[in-house]
Amino acid sequence: MADLFDGRMERFDIREEQRKDSSPESRCLTDGFNFVWVYGKEGIVHGFLRYAPNGNPAFIFECICKLFDTNIVSEYEPEYWGCESQEEMDADV
Repeated sequence: MADLFDGRMERFDIREEQRKDSSPESRCLTDGFNFVWVYGKEGIVHGFLRYAPNGNPAFIFECICKLFDTNIVSEYEPEYWGCESQEEMDADV
């Protein structure tokens, strides 16, 4: 969690949005137009949440992936559930 909010994202014009409902376990990133909530526990990111009225936060996600050399997957993707393909996920259901 600390790495996302240590200022490195500012080179992409992404910063923390100070919100009254923020906490050490839930903090908000914004590019000024779009918002992504970051949720963690004991300092480790456990998930991201975007709300439909908050625009399209794809740029924020792309920057996180680039900066931290990682991949973010949606709960609609098989990888989120530990599967390698849609077929494998369908077979598990």
